[in-house]
Amino acid sequence: MLILHETGFMFEEIVVVEDDDFTRVMVADSLGGHGFSVVGSFPAATQALGHCKKKTPWACVIDLHLGHGPTGLDLAGALRRLDSNVGIVILSSYEDPRILRANLPAAPAGTIYLHKRTISDSRSLADAVRKSRLSAESKAKAEVKAKGLNALGRLTDSQLETLRLLAEGLSNSEIARKRFVTEKSVELSISRLARTMGIARAPSTNLRVQIVKAYFESLAKEG
Repeated sequence: MLILHETGFMFEEIVVVEDDDFTRVMVADSLGGHGFSVVGSFPAATQALGHCKKKTPWACVIDLHLGHGPTGLDLAGALRRLDSNVGIVILSSYEDPRILRANLPAAPAGTIYLHKRTISDSRSLADAVRKSRLSAESKAKAEVKAKGLNALGRLTDSQLETLRLLAEGLSNSEIARKRFVTEKSVELSISRLARTMGIARAPSTNLRVQIVKAYFESLAKEG
């Protein structure tokens, strides 16, 4: 979230999660000096998650190893389930997170992983935070766009051609002749069409009729 300071400037709200007290204070102070508003600073994942459930921050900087309990990657996944746009930077003393523990959860898409020894100055950390937010927003928009595709957008060229022929009223044998395939192949193609378009076979309605109806409804939405 962005907050409006009394000076009129907008500040991005950041949460810092680090079990080492000294490092946590240093990270928070560094980010504060680069135009961020640190609204939460916690030593453990459970505390941070409790805070973020009430008010999701613009981004989070999280240490990978938070002692006993959930790891930084566990927390990162939980935060993304709360808000797909939240930026996430994972800090670690390990070049590869798998060194910490086997079977760690994967980092959410767009997460920035920083090896602590490679952080040259506070600006590089601030830049990583902003980049993580942009990456998260870009990923979220792409997912929304993909989910927003209508049934036609999920079909292959071959499936779409079969669908057009169905809509023209051709029988399975006629479609087979036009496409130079067997009738059995057409039958299988129609079944796959229904599954791809999310059409469940209704006992009282012909599957071909259901598919063609969905086809024309999709065309109407496109228009």
